[in-house]
Amino acid sequence: MTNKESTDKQSTDKESASSQKVTFWQVCKSVAAALLGVQSEQARARDFAQSNPLPYIAVGAIAIVGCVILMALLVRTIISVAS
Repeated sequence: MTNKESTDKQSTDKESASSQKVTFWQVCKSVAAALLGVQSEQARARDFAQSNPLPYIAVGAIAIVGCVILMALLVRTIISVAS
């Protein structure tokens, strides 16, 4: 594939990604993949093509708070079992 073909394909992918409306589950999946550091380039391009970052910020904040609460409960349980 030539450089021009690659550029054309990428711009076509970005245009199609920006015309699609992401679902709640796609946002959740993207946030989970981003937190783990395994998000695909296609998903990243789709996410950054969206004009409104608020759903990603909200789901990310909820996910981080959930992880902190889960970790606190896990530590508390381990400490109570160990003593």
